[in-house]
Amino acid sequence: MYLIGVDYSISCPAVCVYNGVTKPKPSDCQFFYLTKTKKWIGEWGNVSGQEYPQWEHPMERYSAIADWAIDAMRKGRVDLLDIPKVAIENYGFNANGRITDLAEHTGVLKKKLWDMDVPYTSVSVGSVKKSLTGKGNSTKEDIGFLYKAEMPTVLPAGISPTADCLDAYGVMLSAFF
Repeated sequence: MYLIGVDYSISCPAVCVYNGVTKPKPSDCQFFYLTKTKKWIGEWGNVSGQEYPQWEHPMERYSAIADWAIDAMRKGRVDLLDIPKVAIENYGFNANGRITDLAEHTGVLKKKLWDMDVPYTSVSVGSVKKSLTGKGNSTKEDIGFLYKAEMPTVLPAGISPTADCLDAYGVMLSAFF
């Protein structure tokens, strides 16, 4: 069964893909993220960083990122007829006055999933953190430290893009385990 967790921020979205039925470790998953930082573009084992798309209009940006996310969800799947279960983090914590942008951005992805008959659910930030550390008020630094050995050493612990990948992993754990 394909289980997918999505940390769907505007600045550094991340997708975690897992094919299995038992609770996975990060090393059992594939991670994909977008970044504007050149040194984080590349592949490190099960983690793939791609360059953030160019855009001129916000809707072009939202659509390109949604297409990227859907493409990431398809990677590594053997049976394309096996409909994945998708969970998206439901938040706006760092939107800083841009909550409408974030809602529009997430709405484009949800509409595309809906059109493809792919079911999705939303999970809260607190449940994501609790699934990763046992505490709903953990910081990104706490999570980064706890999972440092599970992620490629070239990526920084506790900050983007590693924090975004671990958030996507936590979204998947929170929704499905």
